[in-house]
Amino acid sequence: MTIGFKKRRGRNPAALEDLPLIEGRIIKAKFSPKRPLRIFSLLIAFLLILPAFLYAGQYGVIRVVDGDTIIISYKGKPEKVRLLRVNTPESVHPDKKQNIPIGKIASDFTKKRLKGKYVDLEFEGSFRGRYGRLLAYVFVDGINFNLELVGRGLSPYYTKYGPSEKYDKEFREAERYARKHKLNIWGDPELTQRYLRLKSKWGQYRTSASSSPTTVQTKMWKYVASKRSEVFHHPDCKWAKKISPKNLIGFKSKEEAIKSGRRPCESCKPFSLVMKISLLLFQQFMSAEQGCDFFKKKDLPISWPHHSQAVKFTIQGMSPIHK
Repeated sequence: MTIGFKKRRGRNPAALEDLPLIEGRIIKAKFSPKRPLRIFSLLIAFLLILPAFLYAGQYGVIRVVDGDTIIISYKGKPEKVRLLRVNTPESVHPDKKQNIPIGKIASDFTKKRLKGKYVDLEFEGSFRGRYGRLLAYVFVDGINFNLELVGRGLSPYYTKYGPSEKYDKEFREAERYARKHKLNIWGDPELTQRYLRLKSKWGQYRTSASSSPTTVQTKMWKYVASKRSEVFHHPDCKWAKKISPKNLIGFKSKEEAIKSGRRPCESCKPFSLVMKISLLLFQQFMSAEQGCDFFKKKDLPISWPHHSQAVKFTIQGMSPIHK
């Protein structure tokens, strides 16, 4: 095979190219002036479909039951999802007297927005409700659909079981907007009065969005517990945050918590190992006047040193010595 180079003259005699010559044939370089346009078009198409990939949910919506309940494919099986912090008017209640036209409007809107789409879930507090349904915020195309229902006046901000831990401010603003513009349920004077009465019954917090009465109250307590539990926690413990406001009680000192007959939480560990031993000693010598006087007079710190720090106790005074 013979390989060489041949000069080619174009329309412009000054523009010459050396092209490879294989067995007497000139291999011409192919270049289309439309290629940059095609690349640009593909780039534009990619950018247009990118949001669809970014916000693609992972759970397919099988059916919409009503405005605030849907059925999705969750881990390979159908699951009912009850939307958190919303409560749309009834549309499919067995007692047909409770079904009202605005409930049908809310249900149709949810079908329009969610049916046949893929959604994401965000859980808060209890994973399931008393009826076994998943409790979650539903996101479609990256938008919090629960908030959208409240913002469109299709549901009040539902605080019967407490305010939203993460989106309280957003829910309040959405409801304020819907009430100001008299959207849907807030456009009907009778429904408006009905929901205002319900919100009063639910105990809707009227303080600032960033601080509910429960939060303010727990800041005043050193330990908290549930009326139905025998365990007490630090206020910032993950289990303390799950206590229902109506069952929440607090203690200003550890002595008060112990005297209530409760023990420290194993998760947040209000006491170190040494303090647990002291707790046992306290319980054994509860009737001893000297022991009681010590615990009444001493005010040991709430934030006890970590186990890695050396903590010793003298036998006589039981006072901590840190190294």
